[in-house]
This record gives sequence, structure tokens and C-alpha cells, in this order.
Amino acid sequence: MSQNVELITREQQKALIIKDSVGTLKLAKVMGPAYAKIMDYLKGKNVELCTPFTSYHVDNWEETVNMSGLKMFFSLFTKKWDIEMGFEVPANIDGSGEIQAITLPAGKYLQTMHIGPYNKVGESYKKIYKYAKEQKHTLGNCSYEFYLNDPRETPQNKLETQILVPVS
Repeated sequence: MSQNVELITREQQKALIIKDSVGTLKLAKVMGPAYAKIMDYLKGKNVELCTPFTSYHVDNWEETVNMSGLKMFFSLFTKKWDIEMGFEVPANIDGSGEIQAITLPAGKYLQTMHIGPYNKVGESYKKIYKYAKEQKHTLGNCSYEFYLNDPRETPQNKLETQILVPVS
């Protein structure tokens, strides 16, 4: 279930990420180990952990949010997502090896809170897409999902995902 969509402004923020290109059905298998690598790296630098996030690169918003039926089912097996999994970090922390330092850009974002299972997050993206069209915003080519609670400890219907999509 998605909450209201709102326009916010964010400052730039440094982050450490691991990049990958992965099929929809393998997302969970890739994300856990990537987060664990970054967490171990940050613990070794005595950096307090914050909320994990994943950035998804989106080529075509209309196609992505309006996919349904057989096309959606087929995409489960064929769609590859270019993703960046990581954590926001203080400005003085650098990456190493496959753990890369990036800057999450400052600017305007559409934001909503998705409450519920990750596999229902598409409903929240539809709300963002509809709001953007109504308000004449152009969506950027990515989204950020910040996972506010731990899926290993939280019932699926109570999972909280903050979704941010840059706009112009």
C-alpha cells in the first residue's frame, strides 16, 4: 500500500554501492550479499550503518509501470535490472574494489512510502507515475528504494520502503 506522493528537495549525499545487472527473480539473492559486503567494509572503518537502498535504472517509465498480464509474467524471466545497492555514508569515506563511492544527486524528487511486500511495490510506482503526469514533472532515469526495516524481522505486510524518483 502506497501513501501520498509528495515533492521534496534533497541535498547531495555520498554513498558506497555495489553495481550489478540482475534478473527480477534473482534480486533478493544478489542484494543480501552485496549489503553484507558493504556492511562489513563499513564496520571495519567504524562507520555507523544507516538505511540500505537500491537504485534501479529505468529506461521507459510508461512501459515499466503499465506492464501487466503475460508481458509482466514473461519479464520476470527476461528483464535485467541495472542496480546499485548501498548505504549513504559520511563524505570522508571512500570505497575499495567493487565497493564504489558515488554521490546521490541533489535536487527535486517525488517521494512516497510503500507499506507491504516488496513484490507489490509496483503499485506505489504507478502512483508516482500518475502524480508526475498530473503535475507535469518529468521523471528521471532511476529510482531509489530505501528499506526502512529488516525483512528478516518484519512481517511482509509491515515492510516500509521509501521510494524516491528524481524529477525535473
